[in-house]
Amino acid sequence: MRNMMTDLSNHLFEAIERLSEEDLTPEQLEMEIDRCEAINKVAQTLVSNAALAVKAQEMMYEYGDDRQIAIPMLTKQEGD
Repeated sequence: MRNMMTDLSNHLFEAIERLSEEDLTPEQLEMEIDRCEAINKVAQTLVSNAALAVKAQEMMYEYGDDRQIAIPMLTKQEGD
């Protein structure tokens, strides 16, 4: 997997920067708002997915299974 949570963070900050541009027309601003809303929905899903993977790892440790599982977007995979 190439994308990491740091990449998601970078995309979110880039969206904030675009919204902060003072020379946007009202139409351009509305388009950026719509785009940011879509990015936000996807970001929430990705964060929820990562949180679930972390919770699964915690439960494995808690119940005696010490295998290390790869958590998508939090750890690099072999071959990346």
